[in-house]
Amino acid sequence: EGHLSDMWAGPVADTATILEREGRCIHRPTGYNNGAIPFDNASGENKLARRVGQTVQDDGVQFPAGTPFLIGGFSQGMIVVTDFLINHLLGGDLAWRAKDCLGVLAYGNPCRNKGSVAPWSRGQAGPAGNAGMEPIARLDLLGITPPFPIMDVYRKGDIFADNEPGIEGKIKSAIYLAVARGDLFSDPFSICSQIAAAFTVPVDYVTGAFWAVVSGV
Repeated sequence: EGHLSDMWAGPVADTATILEREGRCIHRPTGYNNGAIPFDNASGENKLARRVGQTVQDDGVQFPAGTPFLIGGFSQGMIVVTDFLINHLLGGDLAWRAKDCLGVLAYGNPCRNKGSVAPWSRGQAGPAGNAGMEPIARLDLLGITPPFPIMDVYRKGDIFADNEPGIEGKIKSAIYLAVARGDLFSDPFSICSQIAAAFTVPVDYVTGAFWAVVSGV
């Protein structure tokens, strides 16, 4: 789940709970330090890698190689999932598990590939040319094509998942890096000043976008 979320409540948890009641899966929420700013994505990545790497879960449930599994993530949770895919499942230490992954269900994904949208979400999605706010750790930008589908569910205007490709979108991405992956959040004015200088726009323009991103968190 996302920033400050309860791992047992939210779009991913609710979906998995329904599937578990129907006897289709075993639901295993994976918690992490989701209260930190800048985000502590590594805590979730490491816990997810530990869970997927275990052939026997902590509660004794068997999870041998060849067991099909799905991964779901919401908002910051999808940053965690994407980092896990890049660093572990798709060519890393857990590549042996990749063939068993049936797919990834993504809600409000900051790392959404350009134009990626689940078929059932098209009616509420934004323009096809938009992507998530993440400007670096995106599978399409890194040239990574997973052997399983990633289904993106999001709404038009979602500040993290529906970012425009122009100058405004690039400014938002720069702010996102400070909030979601940086270490400079303690001095918002300094961040805004640096970004304004880099894009040659007024500081007030960046400040407005900065607090919009923070409020989105």
